Amino acid sequence: MSPLIGSPRYTQLHDPLWLLANSTRPTRDIVREIGCTRAAVSWAFRAAGIQRNGRRTSRAPRYPQLSDSEFVAGKTVSDLMAATGASSTTVYAALRVLNGPAHEFKYPLLRDPAWQQRNAHRSWVDIATEIGCHPVTVGVVFRNAGHQRPDGGRRYRYPQLHDPTWLTGKTVTEVAAVTGARRATVERAFRDQHVARAVSQRHGPAPGTKPPRYPQLADSEWLRAHLHLAVDDVAALIGCSVAGAAIAYRRHGIVRRRPSQLTPALVAELTGRYHAGGYTLRQLAASVGVSPTTLTRALHR
Repeated sequence: MSPLIGSPRYTQLHDPLWLLANSTRPTRDIVREIGCTRAAVSWAFRAAGIQRNGRRTSRAPRYPQLSDSEFVAGKTVSDLMAATGASSTTVYAALRVLNGPAHEFKYPLLRDPAWQQRNAHRSWVDIATEIGCHPVTVGVVFRNAGHQRPDGGRRYRYPQLHDPTWLTGKTVTEVAAVTGARRATVERAFRDQHVARAVSQRHGPAPGTKPPRYPQLADSEWLRAHLHLAVDDVAALIGCSVAGAAIAYRRHGIVRRRPSQLTPALVAELTGRYHAGGYTLRQLAASVGVSPTTLTRALHR
């Protein structure tokens, strides 16, 4: 016989007598028995108006030794971790719950107020080196005790980079050579200290440097004297690349005639002179400061 439409899936949850008889059981046991969810069990008890006593079966502690004050007393966190196999988080939580005798601090000298007062002027790095702890540990203990950080509390890898007076008047190259720091570190130090870095001024070639391969490209007068030639002609004359010749003109601030300056009137004039004879295409191109290829394209448009 098929079940009735709308019949409850868990009939026990709709039986007030069954709910009343099982009101003292843990919710998880009821869930395991009938296969429903915890929310369904809670809803069924509220719907039936049954007030549960809230008794729960307590789980046995995983590390019972941590609940024994006599076992914990006189031991450090490391000793408790080694004895029980628990993690440091578990040990600290157990000590807070136990609220018994405070566990022994690993560096008891740091907790001595008289010793702190005598060493308050020292660097935290020096104190940490002497005791064998981390400088952060020293800082935490001293700050909690109300001691301010001394001037020597922090040590820089490159102390000269934090001295504006020392940086003044020096170049990045000089500072990097003296301190051994990277150029990026030195440049950041100049910015952080708000110091204007000096610019090295060289008069003539530096000692030990090779002369330029194409001295003509370094002579602005020579470049201006050959301005009537095309860039490729200048490159062919001295044996350099076309890009090298063009860069030399731009470096010296010499503006060459652009092909766009070949106006229609100038192109018509050059065309008449070319057809009249007596001038080669190269000569006409040199007279207006363009290459023969550019002039040829302009004449045949």
